[in-house]
Amino acid sequence: MSTKNPIKLADIHATFRQSGPVVQNRQPGISQQEWHDQQARRREELDLAKRRSHKPADREIPDGVEDLALGDVVEKHNKLRDVERKLDSTMMKKRQEIAGGTAAESKRHGTMRIWISNTVENQPWQVTDMDHDAFDFSSNVEATFKVKIEGRLFEDDGQKPPENASGQATNDDAHNREQNDEEEDEPAAKRPRLTQSPTSRKKLAHFFKSMSIEFDRSPTLQPDNFSGILWERPSINFNNPTDLPSQSDFDCLEFTRKSDENINITIKLVRDEKPERYKLAPQLAELLDTEVADLTTVLMAIWQYVKAGGLQDENEGRRIRCDPRLHAVLGKDSFYFPYLPELVRPLMFDPDPIHLQYTIRVDKDFHNNSPTPTIYDIPVPLEDPLIAQMNAMRASIMHLPILQDVQRIDGQIALLMQHARQDKAKHGFFTSMSKDPANFVKRWTSSQKRDLDVILGATSFGKEEMEGPEWRTGGEDGKWGSAEAYEGVGTYFSRLEKNARSQAG
Repeated sequence: MSTKNPIKLADIHATFRQSGPVVQNRQPGISQQEWHDQQARRREELDLAKRRSHKPADREIPDGVEDLALGDVVEKHNKLRDVERKLDSTMMKKRQEIAGGTAAESKRHGTMRIWISNTVENQPWQVTDMDHDAFDFSSNVEATFKVKIEGRLFEDDGQKPPENASGQATNDDAHNREQNDEEEDEPAAKRPRLTQSPTSRKKLAHFFKSMSIEFDRSPTLQPDNFSGILWERPSINFNNPTDLPSQSDFDCLEFTRKSDENINITIKLVRDEKPERYKLAPQLAELLDTEVADLTTVLMAIWQYVKAGGLQDENEGRRIRCDPRLHAVLGKDSFYFPYLPELVRPLMFDPDPIHLQYTIRVDKDFHNNSPTPTIYDIPVPLEDPLIAQMNAMRASIMHLPILQDVQRIDGQIALLMQHARQDKAKHGFFTSMSKDPANFVKRWTSSQKRDLDVILGATSFGKEEMEGPEWRTGGEDGKWGSAEAYEGVGTYFSRLEKNARSQAG
């Protein structure tokens, strides 16, 4: 026999617990005045939207007004409109030229002068505390050298920096030293001028993507097993030169290594150019007669070659037929010009870096004779100062008030032209009425009655209009199945019902 546990009142309360009072988060109400202000603002916005939608935009004088106007007002207005069109066209072309000029390649170059030198420490000929009677002639310190690579940007004052035939920096150390000595004897006015304003001037790290130093010696023979040094600049914006990290904003690069022997090194500099320039494949370089160019220059040069040779398809302007020279470059009989970038990219490679040769000297004779640094002059592209001014002029908001005044005056002129059209219509109306008042009023009242009947749906058709064969057939495709017939029948019956009600009342 099973026993049942009695249900207690506490269990019932625990199971069916009643919820407490619900607290409603009511938004604070607005006053009557605030509600009226909101409605007024909405009405103003709607009125403004309606005015904008119905705002006239045509500023041309209607035809025929010149016969009615006094004087030469119409002729002067048309001349002003022609001047306005020419001015708008000139401004648009100038804007396009400025936009194209800011994106074009800069033709202004400067000279980056680089000094390379080295100092030594703890070389055998510098150490004086060795015991000559001891069998071990080694000291407790290690021989080291420090190489310093320093660059400064010079502005060209009409003198071309020394270059070889390839356009690279001169690699003959003795020639560079003699050149430096000759420049020291020249007057200061004939020398390249060092760019001032250190806070905003371009530095050595700004002109190169990377710098690498390669040692002409096996890494296994190096005391510290060093095979080379590589510096790569991170991708940052140089528009604000006052807020750049130190690893990307320097004029001098130094490094220290262990060695007590002379070592030849090669410093490789990779230029940072905008737009990016590439080394062209031999067949493409022969076609364009240049070895280094950017993508835009390559595309424009090929387009000029196509236009000069008449290689554009007459029926399909995008299709280009390849002559033997162009076929040798692209390997195709024909191609579509929009796909040209994909065809030439495999023929464009990273340009060769600039090679600077230097010999690290650690011997006593060299350092005791007041050594001079090795100097290289490298041409570097500079930004045109006019580009920044043109960009600032394009982005300036100082001309906005003038444009707003011009827009306001244009709106007034368009409104005047709208009134002129209305006045011309009124003039034509009264002129026709003055010539034959009776027939004009008859035609005008008939026209107005016809329009009113169409609006009210009370149009009556004559007998001759209802005798056509289209009125004798039914179906959805006939006259009686059209939307106009349904609307007219509905209007007719509603009018009959209205007349019946009025008579009953």
